[in-house]
Amino acid sequence: MAIKVAIIDDKASNRNILKDKLLRQGHFIITLVAEDGEDFLQKMKSLPAEKIPDVALMDLEMPHMDGVDAIAAGSALFPSVKFVVLSIFDDEEKIFKAIKAGAFGYLLKDESAENITDVLWQMHESGAGPISPGIAHKILQLVQNNVITLQQKTGDTGTKTF
Repeated sequence: MAIKVAIIDDKASNRNILKDKLLRQGHFIITLVAEDGEDFLQKMKSLPAEKIPDVALMDLEMPHMDGVDAIAAGSALFPSVKFVVLSIFDDEEKIFKAIKAGAFGYLLKDESAENITDVLWQMHESGAGPISPGIAHKILQLVQNNVITLQQKTGDTGTKTF
């Protein structure tokens, strides 16, 4: 069974490279290509039900409507679509904004094509959202730092064992 994919990126070269890489794998069908979030939402509204993508690979920094806003709107309008960020940005603010908006995963563009296709296939098989190792590390650090901050704010100096 092939995975239906939408590619949303403001750079035509990025869209074409990603499309070629996915199509070479044989497990993917590209059902939609868009140049920004606004273009994506317009095209999604006119797609027949059988062409609705399983996964939308979404860049973050785009004109007209950025990836975070497109993910938020798309998640509400098309709940069956899994939105996966594919970006060069790995700063904490962008990561958490995307996840809060409804991103199912977060991959960096510097991942190899083989790794991107592998994690998308694993996501399809297992239902687990793909996260680049560098992003996972940042999320873990932020969560761990938040726990320390919360304990300090409440005055809890005792140690807890789990």
